[in-house]
Amino acid sequence: MKKAILTQQQIEEQLFSQGEKADFSNQFVPSFAIINEKINKGISFEKAEIEGQMFMADIFINGDLTFKNCLIKGSLYLGNLHLSGSLILENTKIKGAVNVVGAEIEKDFMAKGLKNQGFVSLAKAKIKGDVILEKARIQNAFYESFSVSGDLILEGIKVGGSINLQGASIGGHLDLDGMILENNLILQKTSFKSIEAEDIIIKGKTIN
Repeated sequence: MKKAILTQQQIEEQLFSQGEKADFSNQFVPSFAIINEKINKGISFEKAEIEGQMFMADIFINGDLTFKNCLIKGSLYLGNLHLSGSLILENTKIKGAVNVVGAEIEKDFMAKGLKNQGFVSLAKAKIKGDVILEKARIQNAFYESFSVSGDLILEGIKVGGSINLQGASIGGHLDLDGMILENNLILQKTSFKSIEAEDIIIKGKTIN
């Protein structure tokens, strides 16, 4: 028997109640939106199924935000996210774009094995740890009247560690314009349609 889909009220009760973590693991979660809130604990959607778009804009989260092994049946918007931990998208399947523009992440962006349809944007994000997109599959998305290129947009990103794109498949463009990277850029077996890399700073090595 399929579990019942949580309500927006149930989600908000978990997010804003006392406790070490808001745990939605293995749950069925509706499409929902939260804007301009402070959440004083980590959030887990590990192995959850989110029935549509997830929109979390201008949110402060004190801990990790994980979607590991999660299915999201729409796009994921985390614009201007402030996260004291890591953002975890390992082996996550997303039927839409991933927008983390302007985010500030104190630890890592961990997205090994991510599969999505449409672009992934970390434009102007500040990430103190590593960006890991090893073996990610960023696919072009096709709809009835339009399409969305599967671009990886790292324009203006600042990364305190390394960026690992080893074995990643990028259906569109790889945009590195204005990137500042304190450590290494790993591009072994990475595929993409084209690359933009003007005004970049890489203080470590570029590993092809």
